Amino acid sequence: MKTCLFVTILFFSLSFTHHAFADYDVIIGLADGTGLAYDNTGTPSSPVWTAKPAWNLPDIGTDNVPCFFDLDNDGDYDVLIGTSTGVCLGYENTGTSSSPVWTAKSAWNVPDIGASVGPTFADLDNDGDFDLMVGALDGISYGFRNTGTISSPTWTAEVTWNTPDLGGAAKPFLADLDNDGDKDMLIGISTGVALGYENTGTTSSPVWTAKTVWNMPDVGSDARPYGADLDNDGDMDLLIGEGLGNTNGYENTGTVSSPIWTAKVAWDIGDLGTGSAPALVNLDNDGLSVAVSNSVFAFGTQLLNTFLAAQSSVLTNDGSLTETLVGKISTFTAGANTWTLSPPTNGPDQIRAQWSTTSASGPWNDISAYDTDFTIATNVAVNGSVNFWLRIQTPTSTSSYNQYSSTLTVTAQ
Repeated sequence: MKTCLFVTILFFSLSFTHHAFADYDVIIGLADGTGLAYDNTGTPSSPVWTAKPAWNLPDIGTDNVPCFFDLDNDGDYDVLIGTSTGVCLGYENTGTSSSPVWTAKSAWNVPDIGASVGPTFADLDNDGDFDLMVGALDGISYGFRNTGTISSPTWTAEVTWNTPDLGGAAKPFLADLDNDGDKDMLIGISTGVALGYENTGTTSSPVWTAKTVWNMPDVGSDARPYGADLDNDGDMDLLIGEGLGNTNGYENTGTVSSPIWTAKVAWDIGDLGTGSAPALVNLDNDGLSVAVSNSVFAFGTQLLNTFLAAQSSVLTNDGSLTETLVGKISTFTAGANTWTLSPPTNGPDQIRAQWSTTSASGPWNDISAYDTDFTIATNVAVNGSVNFWLRIQTPTSTSSYNQYSSTLTVTAQ
């Protein structure tokens, strides 16, 4: 009996995702009550801090410790400022997403918990709005549940979220440090170290457990950490303020789930006085982003051993900087079955994948391997577009006739 492979059919599809990267600016609160703004005039992967007085925070008297979030859900960043008196003061951005103006909003103030406080935001009960942890002079970080709404917060003490007493001047920062979907914490304290705490509870009920491998190096006194991806590599880096007024950069040279903090002097900001407390935020709404016109390539039921008609999407630079567009595809899978990828030819359970920015008929560039970056286009201007075509040569034979799928990711760099 003869098998006619050329009539065998299969179905597969490819989903199309894109990544955007913010250009992080920095506001540094100081012990004299001021908050000094610095615009990132470098790039999302190589920041350069340039003073921007127009964004400075109001002088609140002493101990300005800021934290930014969109507290009224209107598309721009607002700010809570921790103070020496024990109260966090709310300020609404009554300007725009690219040109902030800070206006006092007492309805957002957080109740007094003692002295020398510093706030940090995250959704700690998984209800869609943002809650608070607020560090205090007594060494405890206190939990506050948002019992209001996403656009009108009300801060209600949640004692089950409180941390242990760490000695003095706790300044927490919430982030998912092990990439498990819930928020962990780094807590700066008066001795100059920042201590790691893993959330060993859940996304809706945190439990803080010491995680010493996340601890930060000693910066001298009054450590105040704040994190963001400063080198555009997909993991969180840090700026840490300290008692003498310096702000120190630390690159995560580990991974997104196992951070290692390595000093990065290129990100440092020198002595601005005393008691520096940095906060990273994109205040001018600039950065890297790419939009796609077609997000699903559905190839449908197809013949084996065939080059399929090319599918296309228009890639548009909808960020604010000139970009390089980089793509990669994940492994085609159907349950436990996979297709390998080979540039020169197809074969049994082996495909060939090609792309072009010229036309649906090529010329074609082979994709060399799964999960490996390939450069689609360089120097794409703001609002500029690139036409992108992708085609697949199906296997000569396959062990499974279920639906195979993969993801094509396009990143702006």
